[in-house]
Amino acid sequence: MSDESKLSLNIGQIIVVKDPAVISTVLGSCVSICLFSPGKHFAGMIHYALPYQFDHNLDDDPLRYGDQAIPILINEVKKLTMGPSSSLKAKIIGGANCLVRASGGGFNNIGEQNIQMARDILSAHHIEVVGEHVGGEVGRKVFFYTADGRVQVASLKQSA
Repeated sequence: MSDESKLSLNIGQIIVVKDPAVISTVLGSCVSICLFSPGKHFAGMIHYALPYQFDHNLDDDPLRYGDQAIPILINEVKKLTMGPSSSLKAKIIGGANCLVRASGGGFNNIGEQNIQMARDILSAHHIEVVGEHVGGEVGRKVFFYTADGRVQVASLKQSA
């Protein structure tokens, strides 16, 4: 029997751990970043919905938006490691093209925009992306094993 904590991550949430854990979530067009420090158990995971806040008049949770959530994740994991961002490794999961919007609004290709936001911010912080499971047209179930940075991804079946 494993002594790893099993934690469920919901949309607009962040989980940061200093002890081994398995963090799970389900993604569609949303993106999760699994951030970890190799050789240590320090890790964190975020689940954000949109690349940025389209309507700045809304008083909304910053963890729902990649441009705000990703730096928060980086800073929280850095607090545990007490090292530079460049010592961290990342894996990007999600960003499926499964949101359809009849009008040509800001949600077209939202999955792709979420993926690009993750890549841009991680690159700006000099964090190496060591794995990706992104894009496509179906959602994913994700398990992040913080003890070693391993990620297990299962594609969800598309309904007819």
